Amino acid sequence: MNNTFIFEHYKLIILSLTTTYHGLITYWENKQQLPPGKLIDLGGYKVHYYTKGLGNQTVVIDHSLE
Repeated sequence: MNNTFIFEHYKLIILSLTTTYHGLITYWENKQQLPPGKLIDLGGYKVHYYTKGLGNQTVVIDHSLE
């Protein structure tokens, strides 16, 4: 075996390990932190809403991911 072949395998192993680590840590952090507000059902879609403050004006912020 030549050194280039071995080096390419090490790069693949390191990439796999770091990707797996990132995925696991992201999953764990999402389970630890609950989003603020409440979860409601709007016609089959679950939506978070958060209210803050008092007054006559209403501001609605929509992320529009779909």
